[in-house]
Amino acid sequence: MQLVFSLFIESCDLFMVFPVFMTYIHRTIGCLHMTRLYIARLHQTDHVLPVN
Repeated sequence: MQLVFSLFIESCDLFMVFPVFMTYIHRTIGCLHMTRLYIARLHQTDHVLPVN
């Protein structure tokens, strides 16, 4: 019975930590994506060539 209880506690901890972990990954990916867009925009303004 003690083992089942400890497993239940661990799974609850996992369910508490998992959304935070996923949010952290999502924000990191978002930051990387924004940085890439920013660098691309810098490169576009660097060589000012009309790309049509």
